[in-house]
Amino acid sequence: MLENKSTNMVLVYGPHDFSSNPELFIRTGNPRLGIDDAHKNIQRALFKVFTDSNSIYRINKLFGRENEFQKFIHLNFINYGNTQLVYKAKLSDNNHVAVLINQPHTSLGVVKNEFENLESLAKLDDRFVVRPKGFFSAEEFGHELYVTDYVPNALCIAHNNVPDNPHGVFNPNPNYHFEKFPAKLSSIINSSIIALLIHYYDRKNDRGIAQTQVSGNDFIFIKNNRRKNTYNTLYDLKLISARGFVNVSFEKYYYMLMNEFCIGTNRDYVGVLSGKIKINHKSVLPMTKEEILLGISMGVNLRYKR
Repeated sequence: MLENKSTNMVLVYGPHDFSSNPELFIRTGNPRLGIDDAHKNIQRALFKVFTDSNSIYRINKLFGRENEFQKFIHLNFINYGNTQLVYKAKLSDNNHVAVLINQPHTSLGVVKNEFENLESLAKLDDRFVVRPKGFFSAEEFGHELYVTDYVPNALCIAHNNVPDNPHGVFNPNPNYHFEKFPAKLSSIINSSIIALLIHYYDRKNDRGIAQTQVSGNDFIFIKNNRRKNTYNTLYDLKLISARGFVNVSFEKYYYMLMNEFCIGTNRDYVGVLSGKIKINHKSVLPMTKEEILLGISMGVNLRYKR
């Protein structure tokens, strides 16, 4: 519990849903920066934003709750990725927001860039994007963050690290575990991911989403609303990351999706490191030609319904 005496606001840090110790998931990328010190910098950055009355008023206003105020702000670590750590901020009993703060090894500017990228996608269509609401900087501690709507029961789509690489979601409740998709649902999810990449191609600027990590980092699935119909399953997905874009024609983007997602990739894959692969930076397993073609068809149809 940390108190800002100048504003009389208190930051309650933990207990955490994801892990009792966020340090297990902090990546420094710097041998001279210990995990404990990195964690303290993260806490300092969060303290700066969430015990500042002007920041809290701004956040409340962004979420349409400018008349609400609570002295105690509760921060709860709920997930992590290679680029960011994810917290849930409880601003009041009925006002919870998600907070994404850069991992210590993530350079300043990366989170701001992603904030702006997601904003631009939400302007095209906000139905399938977790829209960022406000950006905040704590550069003196090496961090920056943005806040978004908190989506209950949202699980990250990923592949489990076991010999048969099942496709599914990691569920923290009641204990953190992996849940494998049935084969049919796995195929539908793959097609839906391709559909959203097609849907968010920006014809005005001739650019499509690139640098995707569709296994583990880019898409969430709303667990409590599973559907069996292919087109309805699409509405259970949301894009939560947008690292960059590739400037190509729509036709070229179509063919890049076809060529790149028919192979499995990781961030250390030679084609990714060399820059040859522009879009598929982490899919782990290849998608089938049929899944990609169906996804492209779904995405084209969805574009006409904007």
